[in-house]
Amino acid sequence: MRELTFTEAAREALSEQMAKDPTIFVVGEGIGARGGNFNTTLGLYDQYGAMRLRDTPIVERGFVGMCTGAAMTGARPVVDFMFADFILEVTYPPNPIRSLDNSLTASQQASWQLTSASLVVAWYQL
Repeated sequence: MRELTFTEAAREALSEQMAKDPTIFVVGEGIGARGGNFNTTLGLYDQYGAMRLRDTPIVERGFVGMCTGAAMTGARPVVDFMFADFILEVTYPPNPIRSLDNSLTASQQASWQLTSASLVVAWYQL
């Protein structure tokens, strides 16, 4: 049986899904060419390029909001938080995660269930 760390398994699964679905992209701090602080996206930048692995500034609310909009248009964004602590920025009131949920559900209701969205929020606590 093959043994992998959690990070290796997550990176491998992400790569497999990115190969299958061109609408998947990843955003986060340092996840581009550098491969993330914990090698969460190591090698994916070379494989999929800068358009699908987007380095962001430290503005969690901003890129969670951006990914909400992208998900509503049919893209499949993956938000990679550098540290679990940073998710507090988007879960503490005025809660962007709640805003995210409200945005997604409100848009679905406002469109008479004609829209749907898929968004992955991930972090790695080592």
